[in-house]
Amino acid sequence: MRNTSLAAFHGEGRSNQPSAASRERGNSLLEIIGVITVVGIMASIAVSKWAAFQKSTKLEGEAHALFSEIANARSQAMKRDAPYLILFDLKANAYSIYCDSNRNGSAESGELVSRKSLDRQVAFGAPSGGPSVGPASQGKPANKIEGGWINSLVLANDRIATINAGSLYLFASGSKKTLCIRMPVNGNKLELWRWDASQWASML
Repeated sequence: MRNTSLAAFHGEGRSNQPSAASRERGNSLLEIIGVITVVGIMASIAVSKWAAFQKSTKLEGEAHALFSEIANARSQAMKRDAPYLILFDLKANAYSIYCDSNRNGSAESGELVSRKSLDRQVAFGAPSGGPSVGPASQGKPANKIEGGWINSLVLANDRIATINAGSLYLFASGSKKTLCIRMPVNGNKLELWRWDASQWASML
């Protein structure tokens, strides 16, 4: 009959400490979790920065497009010897260009040249916490459209292609950046400005 010692029955003499292999597996698992966490944080930051970059790009693209439309309408007014009018629809975030062929100063349906809508992430005005005053401390971005442009931006067909004084502001949702297109009082050069959360800077 086999004798089994009490010590052997109770497992005395055996080590309850995890083996080196077990410890290595535990350490490896912690390292993997750590790496995954760091990668996740970095990816989140990268996605956030990419989204901000896309919004900024769309905002500047819309501002440059509108600026070009105004410049082109100014050129067409001289070429066709007829004033051009640009009306801004603040609710729809859109603008319409008219050739005032009968020169009565009114935008009529038969004179519509084109209608453009801003990108869905871009709107007229300034964001919450954005600039409180316009370039050169003139104007109020919260008004969205100012001066004579409230009624219509008029591009005359006179010798110097006069543009009535006014300004407009654009911003992208979720961004503090604001852009301003304006024609100063007594000015003859269209201006494009950018607000980068601290100050206005000319983009031309």
